[in-house]
Amino acid sequence: MTARTVAAIIAAVAMMAILPIDRLTAAADKTLGMSVMSARVGASGNLAGGAGAVSAQKVGPQGQYRIAFARELTPTCAATATITGPGASGEQGFIVAEANASGALLVRTYAPNSNFEDRSFSVIVFCHA
Repeated sequence: MTARTVAAIIAAVAMMAILPIDRLTAAADKTLGMSVMSARVGASGNLAGGAGAVSAQKVGPQGQYRIAFARELTPTCAATATITGPGASGEQGFIVAEANASGALLVRTYAPNSNFEDRSFSVIVFCHA
């Protein structure tokens, strides 16, 4: 992935604002700023890599994951996610990412028939301040 591609993804994420939760915190140094974090998660819930991700785990019987980052996700954060491997059906499905009340990211992965299905995926989180 080139720097230009990453910049385009960050710009798109910043415009999406899809992670509403009820707390707002400042940047760690109490100044204006931003942070970009990422995670690669395996279908079993293992954290395979990323920047700023501190843990990942499966939280449901199939296709449900919780990813914690080095900072709490707030209303100033937005996330985008993509499935990185086919499921048991061999076909691509779809993915939903949203913040939960603990300030972490909840990700759900689905088979093409809309049933939960374990999938590997990647996420990028962009936070203002």
